[in-house]
Amino acid sequence: MTRTQQTCLILTLGAVFLGGWFGVCRSLGWHARLAENNYQANLIRLETFLHQPAPPAVLVGSSMTGRLLPEYFADTSLAGVANLGLDGSIPDLGLDLVLSRKDPPAQVLVEVNTLLVKTPGNDATLRQALGSFSFRLAGWLPFLRAEYRPSSIIYSTLKLRQDRRFLPPSITRAPLLGVPLEPVPELSEQDRQATLADPILVRHLARLRELQVRGARVIFYQLPGRTEALPPLTAEWAGELHIPLIRLGREMHQRGFTPDFTHGRHPAPPGAEWHLTSPSAAQASRVLAEVARTTKP
Repeated sequence: MTRTQQTCLILTLGAVFLGGWFGVCRSLGWHARLAENNYQANLIRLETFLHQPAPPAVLVGSSMTGRLLPEYFADTSLAGVANLGLDGSIPDLGLDLVLSRKDPPAQVLVEVNTLLVKTPGNDATLRQALGSFSFRLAGWLPFLRAEYRPSSIIYSTLKLRQDRRFLPPSITRAPLLGVPLEPVPELSEQDRQATLADPILVRHLARLRELQVRGARVIFYQLPGRTEALPPLTAEWAGELHIPLIRLGREMHQRGFTPDFTHGRHPAPPGAEWHLTSPSAAQASRVLAEVARTTKP
């Protein structure tokens, strides 16, 4: 057998193997939502959003939002939601991607915790990945997508299995528990003007307005953490743009849930590593869907 024949045979066998694996995954419903590292997890979220039909809603935020897995929203008003909560990122890149679609989702839920955080270096890596040949090729050949990597499917399945017993079948409103909220810190006029002129804030406001012009319903949400104080000017932007603002920590407490967070960021059981799924993430997802459904347009 010549080298050319060997090469053709290897390519043919590889294509048959990939095609067979893809067929098995599709027939059994196997796909990954989590991955062994941040980069692969981000690829799964990016490919799911950009290479599939527009979802009815999308979450845009940081790695904190990334823990609110689409599975947690099953049988809620946000069923089918996509997640652009990117590890090592902020809403900056996610908003760009939502607007890059000709058919943006009808609802765009934006995490406010990291709205004013400077654009991290990880965004450059993700933008480079978005422009790569392999990413574009995965749009045409679904079996090349990160969600069908065998190792990621195994990892995702094992992690999600830990969480399923914590998923509440429904969320009911408990009596108000009187959660104390910290006051929003006041900015000096000089700091306020500097914040309003911050390039990232200017970009955010422009893109949020464009989403509204294109018919999307924008909702702000604050994930619970060490403090319930809103980032400076968040309430002002919400009022100016007529955007509902959901304070998820307060809403969870009102329903009898106590959010557990590692380092004040990722929802996880006490003592768990940051990358684990958790009952807090599942509960937060269900509460977010309920409150988003009842907010006024």
